[in-house]
Amino acid sequence: MVIRMILGLLGLMWAGYGAWCFADPGMLRDVAGVSASRASGSVDLRATYGGLQMAVGVLLPGGALRRAATSICARLMADCRWPWGCCCSAVRCARR
Repeated sequence: MVIRMILGLLGLMWAGYGAWCFADPGMLRDVAGVSASRASGSVDLRATYGGLQMAVGVLLPGGALRRAATSICARLMADCRWPWGCCCSAVRCARR
């Protein structure tokens, strides 16, 4: 249950950040020091920092809502070396 709550919360956070990056890629200049010098660069920032984060944000609640997908989503987070994913994996392994 804890893993599923963490995945749901992370999904909301990732989707929100992705939507923000997609809507305003110029904000990355202030937040992360990344900026686009041309229109094609802005498209790339939207795809990479907006689209990818939104995709992860949509995937993670699937793991929270469907028991069969919980393990897959927790493993994805851990395999990608995201700190919260490591917490999900630790809780999952401790419950075995």
